[in-house]
Amino acid sequence: MGDETPNGSRVHSLDGLRAASISLVMVGHFTKMTMFPGGFGVTVFFVISGFLITHLLLKEMDRTGTIDRWAFYKRRVFRLLPAIVVSMIGVALLQSYVDGIGSTRREPWLRCSSCKITT
Repeated sequence: MGDETPNGSRVHSLDGLRAASISLVMVGHFTKMTMFPGGFGVTVFFVISGFLITHLLLKEMDRTGTIDRWAFYKRRVFRLLPAIVVSMIGVALLQSYVDGIGSTRREPWLRCSSCKITT
């Protein structure tokens, strides 16, 4: 593709579409706006992700004649795991700040009438 970086690892033309889909999800979560539901943003994001992953796999197939699944998943883990760990730590710190460390308080919006959890 003509809009890749010199090493062919990024399709820059999809960055704006990716940002728009993430924005739709955030607007859907933080507002009551129903004109553009967040589910549409999720769908667009997964379509873009599927395209990019397929693009990577096809490039590897063209380059080597095969797809090394172990190496592919290893690259995915090393790319995603740091962000996942940072996000989880951030959520845990925010939760401990909001509720206090060791709190067992449950918000009413977390309760489920069909759940067997008691507080």
